Amino acid sequence: MITIKDITIENYRSIIGTPLQLTLGKYNVIVGPNNAGKSNILRAFQLFFNGHVDSLPYDASVDFPKATNLHNAQTRITVTMQFDPSKDNKIDRAIKVLETESSQKRLSNNLLRLRLEYTRQGKPQWRFISKAGLRSIRAGLIEDVVEAVRSSIKFKYLPVGRDIQETISRELSDELIRTVFSGWSGAVKTRQQINEAIGTLLTRLEPRLTSSGEEITNAISGVFNEIKKLELRLPFHDLESMLPSLIPSLQDRYMTGLKGKGAGIQTSTLLFLLKYLAEHHPQRHNLRVTYVWAIEEPESYLHPSRQRAMSLVLQKFSEEVQTMITTHSAHFIPRSKGVLVAIVDKNTDEPHSTFIVGNEYDLARQLLGVSLLDSMYLYPFNLVVEGPSDEILLKGVWAKLFSKGKVSIDPSDVRFFPGGNASGACTLYESLITFGNASEVKVALIIDGDEAGEKALRGLQERTKYQTQNSLKSNKDFFQHKKTMEWLTAASVIDKLEEERPSQVIVSRNTSDEITNFIGQDKYKIKVAKRIVELSNIADLKDFKKLIILIENSFK
Repeated sequence: MITIKDITIENYRSIIGTPLQLTLGKYNVIVGPNNAGKSNILRAFQLFFNGHVDSLPYDASVDFPKATNLHNAQTRITVTMQFDPSKDNKIDRAIKVLETESSQKRLSNNLLRLRLEYTRQGKPQWRFISKAGLRSIRAGLIEDVVEAVRSSIKFKYLPVGRDIQETISRELSDELIRTVFSGWSGAVKTRQQINEAIGTLLTRLEPRLTSSGEEITNAISGVFNEIKKLELRLPFHDLESMLPSLIPSLQDRYMTGLKGKGAGIQTSTLLFLLKYLAEHHPQRHNLRVTYVWAIEEPESYLHPSRQRAMSLVLQKFSEEVQTMITTHSAHFIPRSKGVLVAIVDKNTDEPHSTFIVGNEYDLARQLLGVSLLDSMYLYPFNLVVEGPSDEILLKGVWAKLFSKGKVSIDPSDVRFFPGGNASGACTLYESLITFGNASEVKVALIIDGDEAGEKALRGLQERTKYQTQNSLKSNKDFFQHKKTMEWLTAASVIDKLEEERPSQVIVSRNTSDEITNFIGQDKYKIKVAKRIVELSNIADLKDFKKLIILIENSFK
């Protein structure tokens, strides 16, 4: 079984100039705003393993449109794989021949690294990267390795927006037929029996086809005397040719084809067909083929209550089949071991290339913005805050105070929901109090006292008053800082941060040396929040303690 370990993409579609490097695990989630280039990462994989994207070969006008702006630049896709020589013997044999005839050695630990390059004319060129790096190796030797890899990996890219039946026909049908009719003990004998039955059927059908063909031949030859014979033939002669595609039908109240169902059911059916393949695929039966799925936005058209369930399905079959997805749904970004998250965005400067922002769960959730999907499952105590740094800061100091018996509620019973900003936090809080049962769970909002916080809170209060005829109560339903969460940090800790991380914090003082302003720089807020927790001792947390006790009292 082959495992893809990493990929480096350079000068392909939206990835321009600086290469994009991505390490992979079993279950890989790519998150980012619309038009950030998430799909282009999956397309690069498809181009590498299949030689085409949506049945089209590499085209520089589409795949490298900014080539004229970059001198001597080429599209390059480099992939590192790990294989098992005892199972992936095609690859092992091809590499052994290459090693013998070129004197180059493979990488350690059965790693294989290949690079696909394209000339300006769109001609593909392959490179084998050995222990010594890139060396001149006869093209035929490398092509044999590439052929072995491509015949050993079935890479299936399922883009969003395509007709589901077309996707099944194009990407899955052959594999489903092969799996359905080959993946059990005794399949060879059963297939023989089926083909014998098809032969019997053909024997009964052919006389009628022959007589009809003769009748049509007579009519045609009366006008076109050069036509000697017209034959009518069936488009199949055995099981494989008889089943060019499977046509799923579903019954709820009525039995209809898949196209007759809603878009959400169509998407879910596609994923369950993948699940079936994952559980019955040939590599489970010692065949020398490895499957890899790349699925674009699996949450498409699914109700929020179904998204979590489908996410669990994908995670489960990623244990069998290496899986990559792009998503805008927090349900598909589990905080689980073995899940690798990549957050991508586009650079605001020329050439506006796709790049990886980070790989932290909290950052991924923040990038998704306000998401009710991430808020459907509540803890006994729930706090909506403005950003991930607020969550890290309050959760961290809460744990310190609880460990010393200074507060009563265990922070593990508290779930934090960052809204992304003041407006997002208020919208998220509004959603949670609508869906949460007040007799079972407690929900509160913590918001900054700056202009944005004041404006967002005022809008929330007006909407709540209008919709429910009830007023939100301060220090019970919501807690507003005098300034920000960061302002609860002790002066001694701020001094240490200013000395230790001058580029990450902004500190202002008046002529009496009193601190008048303290904030973490936007791109360092999470790091600063973590460091505040680390530097603070119990005595430094008195202002945090006051806030937490207020919150605990409101939850009683």
